[in-house]
Amino acid sequence: MRIQNLYSNPQKDFSLVYAVGNYIKLSLDGYKCEELLVKSENAEIKSNENCQLVLIPKQKDFITLKFYKNEQNQEVFITEEKIKVRENVEMTPILEYRHQVYKSKISLKDFYPKHSKISFTTTDLGCLDFNRDSFVKKYNILIQKKDGKLISFENIGAKIIPEAINEMKDLEVGDRMVFHNIIFLYGDKSKTIKVQPLEFEIIN
Repeated sequence: MRIQNLYSNPQKDFSLVYAVGNYIKLSLDGYKCEELLVKSENAEIKSNENCQLVLIPKQKDFITLKFYKNEQNQEVFITEEKIKVRENVEMTPILEYRHQVYKSKISLKDFYPKHSKISFTTTDLGCLDFNRDSFVKKYNILIQKKDGKLISFENIGAKIIPEAINEMKDLEVGDRMVFHNIIFLYGDKSKTIKVQPLEFEIIN
């Protein structure tokens, strides 16, 4: 039995993420995927088109998948497999504009605060079924003007709040922005994690 991340090559050390939908594609030697019925007592399974599944693990460490084939209206057991489950993914914070990630120096002509937001990257993004915005709880924005003036905002959610956007419209070369106290939800969203701040210099 092989598990394939939909957006990468097959991985030998594949693991699912607890309490989050994981998009995967399964294959079993000698069987067509449409012939297989997959069940699990410790994961919710949602079918998808093109022989894809969404697995939501309900326990940590391992889940067990059981494979059946439908023969003459009877479910015939074929095999079972254990798959590793971990509690959360590593979240690296980013400031992005429509999937374009801002670097440490932001040009005034390329900065669009109205459509920008705090998000995160993860190596598991290709197989996870989630809205990344919903995992961003809050963060603080500090604008450091080149004359020494400090302006701060508390931001709830991923997108930059209107009050901060209005202030960012007046950014000048030499100003700096710091996004700090970034809090992400993870796993089943019952826990939070604080990640490192992001700092940006405004250039021409």
